[in-house]
Amino acid sequence: MITLNQFTALLNTMSNAHEQLKTFGEGDVWEIGASSPVQYPLMWVMPQPSSTAQKLLNMKFSLIFADIVFHDKSNEQDVLSDTQQIALDILAQLNAPDYADDFILDPNAQLTPFTEKFDNDVAGWKVDINIKVNYLSDRCAVPSTLVPSSVTPASAPVIVRNSDGSFTATYPSGSSNTLADVVIIDGTGIHHNVPAAIDYQAPACPSATVENSDTTYSTTVSPGGTLAVPDSPITDSDGSTSSLPATKPFVAKTLQQLINVTSISTIKGDLATASKLTSFIQALSNLDLQNLTSAQIQGLTSTQIANLTSTQVQTLTNTQIGCLSSTQIQVLINSQLANLTTSQLQYILGTVMSNQFLQDNLTIAQRESLNEIYSLQTGQTTSYATGDDGDLKHGRLTDFFTLKTNNIFGNTHRFTDENGAQTYSSNYVIDHATGLGWCTSLQSTSNWATAIASVLSLVVGGNTFTDFKLPNINELLSIMVWSQICLNYAPFNINPGASAQMWTSTTNYGGITAAIRVSYQTIPGPTSAPKSGSQPFLQCRKHF
Repeated sequence: MITLNQFTALLNTMSNAHEQLKTFGEGDVWEIGASSPVQYPLMWVMPQPSSTAQKLLNMKFSLIFADIVFHDKSNEQDVLSDTQQIALDILAQLNAPDYADDFILDPNAQLTPFTEKFDNDVAGWKVDINIKVNYLSDRCAVPSTLVPSSVTPASAPVIVRNSDGSFTATYPSGSSNTLADVVIIDGTGIHHNVPAAIDYQAPACPSATVENSDTTYSTTVSPGGTLAVPDSPITDSDGSTSSLPATKPFVAKTLQQLINVTSISTIKGDLATASKLTSFIQALSNLDLQNLTSAQIQGLTSTQIANLTSTQVQTLTNTQIGCLSSTQIQVLINSQLANLTTSQLQYILGTVMSNQFLQDNLTIAQRESLNEIYSLQTGQTTSYATGDDGDLKHGRLTDFFTLKTNNIFGNTHRFTDENGAQTYSSNYVIDHATGLGWCTSLQSTSNWATAIASVLSLVVGGNTFTDFKLPNINELLSIMVWSQICLNYAPFNINPGASAQMWTSTTNYGGITAAIRVSYQTIPGPTSAPKSGSQPFLQCRKHF
């Protein structure tokens, strides 16, 4: 009998062996990306309610297959097509006769497409499957000191199936059943219905025709005969020719092997036009692209950089980006800005580019797009002068409470509970703009040292979180809205008194016996106060 862990391990093995899948995981959907970054395409396993019937255990699972969708949704149909094929690949493997002794896959799998889901704006398919496992309900096999009585247990049901799995049936012990007629297709392609109790004698098979893909070689082999295939002439990618016996494997040189022994100028001389050279660069696999040397990276032209696919752009390492010239960096930003990852942008801004470069070489729209990586809106929407905060409303949010792109739960709420809703029954809120998780309950008044040492224990969705901390001043200010009483909104709903203050973990640099506290009235003003004083406080943790 295969267990839940064994079946999940089998799915993990299939995912790791699949040449397209990059990440495998299991659990609830909100846990995707919660503990570590996700590389797409993704396969995620969610166990569903199981049941027993007629000595069988029905184990049900939902499998998620997902991949990244561009911001303009131009590749959404391609993603749906590719992830559907990956799902069918996994189903085909599960249906193989190799696993017939462990479980039987229900052929009626349900495939449901989805779009614009999770934090990274992905699309794909949810596949609901059911496997049947023999469950004898044998108490003699239970690891227990309870001694079973001498009553003879009922025999297990019998599962009858043919060799290719196209016919299967389950019969209770002691029952009498007549098998259905077997459909047989003989060597001439004719269908016969043969009673199961009668032997079937297939007619002699016709002769087989053996030919290669372009039909330049063709021969006929009689039934039962053997054929010695002649050696095949092989021309390697470097131009060398050899005669390869059909019984031996042949491995052609990879692009990376050719690049390692051939200079850029030699390759360019072998290709007729610059457009063919660009096509050659685009044909490089991710592994080949990562292995390009500094000199080879610096040899890429502006056209070749501009024509790299999004996957190839995101494959570039920080070391390779650091080898690019200022002109190449400018082309990379101007043509590939939408394809660069946040990590790559942060490296470019922090290491490669200067503020003067940004000012001289990027448009206002591009500079604003880069700026949206860092800033949040304040929540002020009323304008009192042209160009003020309420007029411009700059930041990466649509407004204080709304994201510009979907969160991991497939909606644009900035604040949600652990289930993606806004009910907050666990007193826990996820801020999808900063990645912080907050306890909405204001903690008791205490001095600063007690507040720092306090570690809240909160049960959230069956998990106990014990890594809460006192927020620093920037973390606390990030949840304060400047258009009303700053924390008197859902999910916090904290309405202060006349002089309400709360601790932060930030010490006053001018006097280390004092710490920064923040008023949570209409204007959240930071002030300094002795650490021996008493203030209430909130606690937060890193959620993702």
